[in-house]
Amino acid sequence: MDKMSLSEHFELQEAWYGDVDLKSSWFYSLKTLKLDNCDIEPYAVPSNILPYLKSLKELEVRDCNKVKVIFAKNDAKAIPSQLNNLTLAGLSELEHVWEKNCRGNLRFQNLQQVLVTNCKGLKSLFPAALAKNLKKLENLEIGYCQNLLDIIGKEEVGVADAAEKFLFPCLTSLKLYYLRELTYFYPEIFNVECRELHELLVLECPNLELFQTSFTEGEGEGSSISINRQPLFSDIKAISFLEALSIDWIHSSALRSRLKLIEDLKSLKVIRILFDVHDNEDPTLPFDILGKAPNLLDMSIEWCKSLEVFHTPNSKISEQLKILTLYRASELKFIGSENSSWLNIVWEKLHELHVLNCPGLTKLFLTPSAVSFSYLKKLYISECHGLEYLFTSSVTKVLMHLEEITVKECQSIKEIMQMEQDKTISQVVRFERLYCISLDALSSLECFYSGNDTFHLQSLTQVDIRQCPKMEVFSRGGIHAPSFRGIQASSHSNDDLVFYNNDLNASVRRVFLLQILSEGVDNMNFSKHPEIQEAWNAGLALAKNLKKLEKLKIEYCNELREIVGKEVDAATD
Repeated sequence: MDKMSLSEHFELQEAWYGDVDLKSSWFYSLKTLKLDNCDIEPYAVPSNILPYLKSLKELEVRDCNKVKVIFAKNDAKAIPSQLNNLTLAGLSELEHVWEKNCRGNLRFQNLQQVLVTNCKGLKSLFPAALAKNLKKLENLEIGYCQNLLDIIGKEEVGVADAAEKFLFPCLTSLKLYYLRELTYFYPEIFNVECRELHELLVLECPNLELFQTSFTEGEGEGSSISINRQPLFSDIKAISFLEALSIDWIHSSALRSRLKLIEDLKSLKVIRILFDVHDNEDPTLPFDILGKAPNLLDMSIEWCKSLEVFHTPNSKISEQLKILTLYRASELKFIGSENSSWLNIVWEKLHELHVLNCPGLTKLFLTPSAVSFSYLKKLYISECHGLEYLFTSSVTKVLMHLEEITVKECQSIKEIMQMEQDKTISQVVRFERLYCISLDALSSLECFYSGNDTFHLQSLTQVDIRQCPKMEVFSRGGIHAPSFRGIQASSHSNDDLVFYNNDLNASVRRVFLLQILSEGVDNMNFSKHPEIQEAWNAGLALAKNLKKLEKLKIEYCNELREIVGKEVDAATD
């Protein structure tokens, strides 16, 4: 046996702290151990088990509410560990990962991946002695540990008279998020080196100083730095090769003051900035950083209450930017304007636009001429409850490259495309490259387009319509969709597509009828529900949706020959 989940072996849980001689033969070969919701205490891996786990590569401990320590102290000689991956999640009582006073027995030099989340009692992660030997560590992620004070704990023996040096030559990803008490990386003077760091995420860690906020006199090696507020990256060159950066605005502000010490951030391709600030603060977009990133492809602006972030005049920003995400921009009412803002420049070459949870948004585009999305390929809109439609029919002329449209959980949207108010002549609307339309949880949606224009959807193959109870038709006009292969109306991708009469409108109508039936029927009067008559006559599989039916009333149906057909009846077996 090379893989075991303790929660599936209750007999082993009882013997976890007892004699393991009989089991040692397969413990030696165990490579993966999962402790999920196990009633064990206080150690996840007690001292009598640890010596036998010589081949263990992966340890996962989740939701064990009595565990206070992961690795118990072992009084034997130092035990080398082959452990590569360590995952700790939902351990409410966890106080230590490695038991205190076991510094001479720490041999976890093969650790590569460490993930720690929702461990509210944990105050420190690594003992300093162990952290000095994590030369193979590649990914470190810590989140939602409310009381974590430091990443590396202070040495208990002696007083440090020189800076400790922590080398992480293989570390490529560091993620720290929602650690409200985190104050130190290490609570003494230290230097950290991670030359291969490509991804840095530090969000909602208000007490942690990430970058040095100002120059100190005689700054450089040997300069005096307050250990109480020593930043994680005293040397700004440590982030020179970052490819992805996610930080709060306050950290971006500190970073801006240090950029003169480095050349361009040529490797930076993804940046994510959270503007969750106090009401009296007036944040702006950090163009100093953006201007240093000539190869930036993907930018995300999140939790932004200030319109000034969007109305900043034209500034230098990467012409390579292809993906923009706006998340919780609460005051944003529309995208694009007649004014010359940085946004208007970005739109010109943007490939993907993601807008999520922007309650103030009432128009995606202020006017058709305000902004050009001629290169836009993917449009994703979610939880924007002020929107009643996405764009007007005239805007489609500049969306010639659009390939995907996804709209989810927007309560007020009635149609995706709105007809121009002064339009009198029917025209042809072309989306030559649009191949995927996904509409989900749109309680007010009635149709994709209410006008009589003819749609040319040459490439459309995939249509998803889920939880759109009012959508009875795709469009009022004609539709040319030669590649259309059906509608996915279920969250289960293996379910059959709804494809009727080789027609998109007819298929949408059938999805509407199936949705009515799927809600369940307990009292049916056909004469009062023509849509159910239609579904019945269309031969839809009704029996599986009539499990609650107590009373069926059929009147004035002179041509009726049978109530439940053979095929429908078979579905209930």
